[in-house]
Amino acid sequence: MTQPNAQHPWTEQEPDNLLLATVMRGTEHLSDAQLLSTLLREPDLRRAEAILCTANLNTLVHGGPLELTAHGLHEDEILRLMTHLEFTSRVIAQRRSNCLASLEDTVREIRIRGEQRQRSCVGMFAMDCRDRILVDKVLFEGGVETCSVDVAEILRETLRVGANALVVYRWTAIPNAEPGPSDKWLANMLRVASTVLGITILDVLVVAERSYWSGRINDNWQDAEPKEVK
Repeated sequence: MTQPNAQHPWTEQEPDNLLLATVMRGTEHLSDAQLLSTLLREPDLRRAEAILCTANLNTLVHGGPLELTAHGLHEDEILRLMTHLEFTSRVIAQRRSNCLASLEDTVREIRIRGEQRQRSCVGMFAMDCRDRILVDKVLFEGGVETCSVDVAEILRETLRVGANALVVYRWTAIPNAEPGPSDKWLANMLRVASTVLGITILDVLVVAERSYWSGRINDNWQDAEPKEVK
């Protein structure tokens, strides 16, 4: 899909088809200004663009009432923004206690958590035979772009809860995902260990601010009985 040319999802040409137009375009293709303008219920993008000249979305998400007021938001807009954030946080928390989400949703969740940390980290999702999440935690933290990994610790945590499947990810606070030799080494080590321990390695992910790398997809894993992240 291409970036929408309309100034705002609420266009004069499609006043009764906002939901359909948004779905057809894909919400991931909306600009930061379009997203903020929608939350502010402001039909003109210029105000959202002016606010984003002094603060990015990450600043607005983590700002308190005083900081948001300083950036030009009104009281009702601050309340709306903060309640939307709380709503999103609770949805994510509920997902963690249920089953593993789709690949795109999993990447989006990792990205949200990573942006809150602002530093590289390695985490894992361990699931049972019904894809219910048994472990969801960050195991290692590092600098902005690097993070050391202990494969034995990942496997110990997986075996401790009796998990059947595993997804390991590395969040890196840079624009684009750039898998290095250590990421492919980690994927290979986990896959070798899985043949001995009877654990299915669903994927090894490198997630950045704008893109991600999937060991299963990008390295074209060939398993006897492949099981996709669903």
